[in-house]
Amino acid sequence: MGNVMKHLWLGLLLIFIGSAGLLVSNWGQRSAAKADLPRIAFLHFSNRPAIMDCLQGVYDGLERGGYTEGKHYRGKAFDAQGDMTTANQTASAIVGGDFGMAVTLTTPSLQTLASANQQGQLIHVFGCVTDPFGAGVGADRDDPTKSGSASARPGHA
Repeated sequence: MGNVMKHLWLGLLLIFIGSAGLLVSNWGQRSAAKADLPRIAFLHFSNRPAIMDCLQGVYDGLERGGYTEGKHYRGKAFDAQGDMTTANQTASAIVGGDFGMAVTLTTPSLQTLASANQQGQLIHVFGCVTDPFGAGVGADRDDPTKSGSASARPGHA
């Protein structure tokens, strides 16, 4: 029994050393590949069919424009599940995270991200919004190129 345990431990030790060596040897390439791709957050308020169609349209538009998920950018979708508290917390996490751009779908998502992004930390694009000027995010109806806040500049919702 003791002899079997000695051989078992030796085998497990060799497997562990080999696995660790493979992980370490590839570490730099995996980190560099992920770090090179811009990250985009997609925030939607709920998963109703019309909103999911709009989200699919954003993905399709990126693809048609030559931007392939995993090759040109890394995207992550967030669903607030119809809850404003969740939407606010998610928007704050997106702004504080390592995203360079956020795409919001629906008015509540626009408002929560614009509020969290008042300093203009990331580019904010929005869609599926009935009245972006009436949403109270600082956009000027008469001149959309003017805004009252950094978050509402064109391209910054």
